[in-house]
This record gives sequence, C-alpha cells and structure tokens, in this order.
Amino acid sequence: MKLPMRQDYGHGCYRRRIDVRVRPDRAVAELEDDFHQFGVDVRFDGDRVRDISARSERFPWTTCPAASQALEIFVGVELDTSLSALARLAEPDRQCTHQLDLACLAIASRALGIEERRYDAAVPELSEGKTRVSLSIDGETSLEWALQGMTIASPEPFSGRRLGGGFSAWVESEFSAEQAIEAHVLRRATYIGFGRQYDFDAMPDPVEFAAATGSRCHSFHPSVIRDARRVVGSGRRYDDRPGELLRRSCVDRDF
Repeated sequence: MKLPMRQDYGHGCYRRRIDVRVRPDRAVAELEDDFHQFGVDVRFDGDRVRDISARSERFPWTTCPAASQALEIFVGVELDTSLSALARLAEPDRQCTHQLDLACLAIASRALGIEERRYDAAVPELSEGKTRVSLSIDGETSLEWALQGMTIASPEPFSGRRLGGGFSAWVESEFSAEQAIEAHVLRRATYIGFGRQYDFDAMPDPVEFAAATGSRCHSFHPSVIRDARRVVGSGRRYDDRPGELLRRSCVDRDF
C-alpha cells in the first residue's frame, strides 16, 4: 500500500521536547513536537497514584483527546522506575501512545526522585537510509546513535541493536533506570521522527496508514478508527527553532 510521501523529505530535522516537573504529591509531564502537544498531570497519595488526567493541545486525529480516559488504569498503581513495567499495565491500542509515555515517565520520575528534567531529541531526516539522532538532558548531550534504518550502527554497546522488539527489555537489563529512560525517550522520538516522510494532511482518515504501518493506539483501534479524521494543518516544523517547543504549556504552570 503506497502512502502519500513528502516531496521535500531528506533535509530537515525533527525535534521533540519533553518537560517533567515533580514534587512529592504531584508530577507533570508534557511534550511537543511536529505532530503533538500533550500534557499529563499525576497526583500521588504516598507511593501510589491517586489521580491522573491529560490535556490535548495539538493532535493529529480528531479522536486523540478521548484517549485520556484510558489513563485511569493507573489509579492505585504503585511507583515503579521501569517504563516498560508501567506500560504493560495498559492496553496500548486503547491508549494515546504519547499520553501513555508521559504518564509512565511522570510516575517513574517520581519513583526516582527526579525533581525537574528536560529531554530534547533531534532526529535529522534520513539520507540514503542513514542518520544520526541525539538526546540532550537539560541542555547537555546524553545519547547519540548513528542509525542505518532502524538499526543502531554505533556506538557500543548499542551497535547492531534494532529499535524494534526486544530493545526495551535489553536497555532495562543493561543500564540504570535513568539511562534506560533516556534510551526509551530517544527510541520513541526516532520512530515518530521518521514519520516526517509522510504527507499526513493528504490522508483524511488513518485507515490506510494504520494498515500499512501496523501502528496501534486509541485512534487506530477498530472501534474508533472509522470515526477518526485528520486535523488538517495541525503539524508544525521546529527544525531550526527548537527553543519554540513548549513555550506555551498545556498544563498548570503554577506548580
């Protein structure tokens, strides 16, 4: 199945920013990139989640905001430092992928005692199937991967690792919890960044895209996908202006 492609792909750079702010009774995480701006607000009672909510400021499909209801699965959950363990509590095709990621990151950050953190990912567009992606933490480069398609070419110990199945379990077995989170964040950014190949505004509904890519999320669930429509014009480009990301919060800044 041939999807509509961007004719100017190959010269730009996708960027994604995630901000996390934590205190003992609350954690807020929000992200912005080309396609999305979401925020998740988690309230705690001791070491358990007491309440959770999400805000959808900018999204690709009309059905995306309704996915926030599925985050209620986390109410009552104990703190955990593993993003994978937290994500396994939820059904991915009932969740917004990005709201779910933020919820898990907020909970794990509270478990790790992180008070504030900014993640900035850069994914230059592929050239001859290759690129070099990077992740900065609070302005300092933390990870860099040279990629050949979906395989990390360098550096060690990532060399030869594919970003598909098994990657999450491997990083959580090989690295500290915080290092594993960084790898998770860069991996997700890479997947989403590669989506810049497609002309999404030329796809009024997601049926063909979901069938071609096998993507799973709330808007692509069989009970939802027929009602989903593209929010035309919702995309942004932050190639040369990463400082514009999250300049306007979609969650409470009075924290």
